[in-house]
Amino acid sequence: MKIFLPLAEKYAALVELRARRDELEARGYSRFPRKEAAGRRRRFRALARRFPSALTELELPAEELRRRHAITLRGLRGEASAAEREWARSVWLRHLLLRLALAARRRGREGGERLWARLEGRGEGPLPDRARIARTLGISPETLLDWVFHPPGGRLRPLVDHVVHSLCRLDEPEESRFRGDGSE
Repeated sequence: MKIFLPLAEKYAALVELRARRDELEARGYSRFPRKEAAGRRRRFRALARRFPSALTELELPAEELRRRHAITLRGLRGEASAAEREWARSVWLRHLLLRLALAARRRGREGGERLWARLEGRGEGPLPDRARIARTLGISPETLLDWVFHPPGGRLRPLVDHVVHSLCRLDEPEESRFRGDGSE
């Protein structure tokens, strides 16, 4: 699966960012030096642009970030278990759908349509059919972008999580599907 490379890059960055934060906190610092803080903000923006919602993972334990990075590295070598491949697909799909939704919100309906077409043309990741997403939500494909602009409850993330859960058939929390050591 070609989605493992970008996810490996994401988790490598998150592991590095988290390790540096932990290092400074262990020394008793509550802030980064000004120049380093500016560099971190640039990295945060780049990560958030490429992987919407990824920065929330910085609050996970460092061990969990390293475990997820190890899974993506196994995936790059073709050694990931079926559960790990499905987990990676769900993570990638969540980022992809959030990216599409945010592009549509920023650029209007046409912006979302253009980004979707560009991603389809590049064959970037497991891009599901819009009709299938709409069926998952119980709405018509024509109203899908209306949900992006006005999601029930006002928040996109629960809507995207519901779609990912339905498309990937995630019946259990990801932690219980695999232990992260290659076993299932």
